[in-house]
Amino acid sequence: MELLNNKLAILGIFLFGILLISSINMASAKSSFINLDEYDIEYTYNEDDVVAGDRFTLTVTITNKDNENKNDVRFEFDERKPFEFIGDDDWDIENLNVGESAIKNFRIEIDEDTDSGDYELEFTLEDSKEDYNDVFEIKVKSDKAEFIIGNLQSDPTTILPDMKDIKLTVEIQNTGDVDAKYVKARLELPQGFSPSNSYSDIVNLGTIKAGEAKEATFYIDTEKILKSDLYNAKVHLEYENGNEKKSKDLEIDLPVQGIPQFSINNIKTEPMKVVQGDSVILKIQIKNIGEKEGKDTSIKVFEKSDQPFEFKEKTNYIGTLKPGETGTSVFKLDVDKDAIPTTYLLNIQIRTVYNGNVLVSEETIPIRVYEYERNIKDY
Repeated sequence: MELLNNKLAILGIFLFGILLISSINMASAKSSFINLDEYDIEYTYNEDDVVAGDRFTLTVTITNKDNENKNDVRFEFDERKPFEFIGDDDWDIENLNVGESAIKNFRIEIDEDTDSGDYELEFTLEDSKEDYNDVFEIKVKSDKAEFIIGNLQSDPTTILPDMKDIKLTVEIQNTGDVDAKYVKARLELPQGFSPSNSYSDIVNLGTIKAGEAKEATFYIDTEKILKSDLYNAKVHLEYENGNEKKSKDLEIDLPVQGIPQFSINNIKTEPMKVVQGDSVILKIQIKNIGEKEGKDTSIKVFEKSDQPFEFKEKTNYIGTLKPGETGTSVFKLDVDKDAIPTTYLLNIQIRTVYNGNVLVSEETIPIRVYEYERNIKDY
């Protein structure tokens, strides 16, 4: 009796093991159905086997659901990237009677560089009268981290020329099936852009888990003269995938909007030679070298205590300047009679209005003061 009980126990354990293995296989097996006019197609594969760089078995079952027998039945795979067939990629079924099914296994290898995701495997099914084209959807997993740009924001939202400390927030998503460790992001900028300061273009992100995202924040400047355009930058990632060091470049777009911009076109003084004690008329001509019209444009001069100038007015209005147009501001000033003969750098400010915003740029212009040459009439 005891021997019988032991045998029953062993048999029970064996059956449990078979059921357990079967349940595991069923859990990882994926079956899908395609209904064509005259055929039913079922395709099945083990999801755990469909991994980049590995091979898997695809089982295809074709059933004739029409009310007449089929002749010259043939099945063939078409476009197949990233899949490569090991052995047959077609199937001559020949005859398929009413209600009859045909089954065939295909052995397929997946390119090792394939990213995780859903891929389509195209096929053609034809007989003596009809032909059909459709696809099998195959879900591929990868044993590597994979990255995409999830979101990109700038503060301010509009990027203009001659800006400082623009805050770029880049969301980096790991869409792969494994974690990425020791992730470091470096922003690579096109001409016309530069990091605001040292290391403002490098961020250490640590670990980005599979299916998660982290934000990298960078600070950049734009050059004073920068045309409106869509500029391409890159986020270069360095990370560890398992025990391997990897890198990845992700592209981002930086849209720049054109604005009115000004350069000093000409400077004149009357008299041309400024000497100690003179009353002078200063003419400053500016040119709109930008891409947009500037309204209510004006120039402001700044007096300094260490400079020998006294201005009658410090702001002069020009008006609207379209791209390529010039305008002139006229200032009256007196030069101290005890001024040291030298070249002085006068600070000026050019102001204009664009899209309701006041744009300000700072410039310096030289004014040379000469020594007053005394003659006999001065005594």
